[in-house]
Amino acid sequence: MSVGFRIGFACVIVFGVASQSRGDILTPIDVPGSTETVAVGINSNGEIAGRYTSGGVQHGFLLSGGAFSTIDYSGATDTTAVGINAGRDIVGAHTNGGVQMAMS
Repeated sequence: MSVGFRIGFACVIVFGVASQSRGDILTPIDVPGSTETVAVGINSNGEIAGRYTSGGVQHGFLLSGGAFSTIDYSGATDTTAVGINAGRDIVGAHTNGGVQMAMS
């Protein structure tokens, strides 16, 4: 990945809703082509991390500056991003061989 964020290992579980608040206005967050989008983390720069489902597979995503970037952990069957800090470090989980593992 060359979009400027880092992925490693940690353990965090967070749940959220798929909308972004701008004052009193809620803006839907919907990854194009997905059947489900869930936003679960936002940093002080307004970048949002979460997960979406497409073709029965769960992927992590980063929403930054109005553009979505997919986060798929190498070799995993599905990936979830659950948080992001101001340094663009993303935490979440991935499933590999039926076993869920933490990532950051």
